[in-house]
Amino acid sequence: MAEFPYHIHGEEGRIILEGTITDAVSGALWDAYSSSGKSPEVVLECTGIEHIDIFGLNELIKMWLRARSQKRSVRATGVSRELM
Repeated sequence: MAEFPYHIHGEEGRIILEGTITDAVSGALWDAYSSSGKSPEVVLECTGIEHIDIFGLNELIKMWLRARSQKRSVRATGVSRELM
């Protein structure tokens, strides 16, 4: 990966998360959320996550709360056992 230990991008109805997810992902996560459009469901593709810390999890919770306030649901796919 480039200079950041993560890569996050959004497309209609999806956000793809890769690498190490910490509070440093905040800006990229909000950009990806905006890019996910207005579909009623946002799918978080987590297959590429190598590590997530409590601060990264907090960023995902904030995004989930925003989605919920906009009447959108959030579903995660590809979550490895190591992340549970």
